[in-house]
Amino acid sequence: MFLFGLIASVADREKVLAEGVPRDCLQCLRRTPHLVVEERRQLSVFFLPVWRWNRRWYLVCGECGRAEPVSRQDAAALRRSE
Repeated sequence: MFLFGLIASVADREKVLAEGVPRDCLQCLRRTPHLVVEERRQLSVFFLPVWRWNRRWYLVCGECGRAEPVSRQDAAALRRSE
């Protein structure tokens, strides 16, 4: 098992797709800049990503940190509108 940890690993990864998207937050009730974040699970072999699955997209409030799930199409549209 220890050898598997040196050769391969499975981990959750986050990637910020866009920053500063102005949106109204439902928790802090302010218009704040949001981040568009993609979260995925990734299998790496010798630190090289081999397979990615379980992708999800979120809008994260820059003020309070609330994460709101969005669809892939909405995330792409918000990324283009930046």
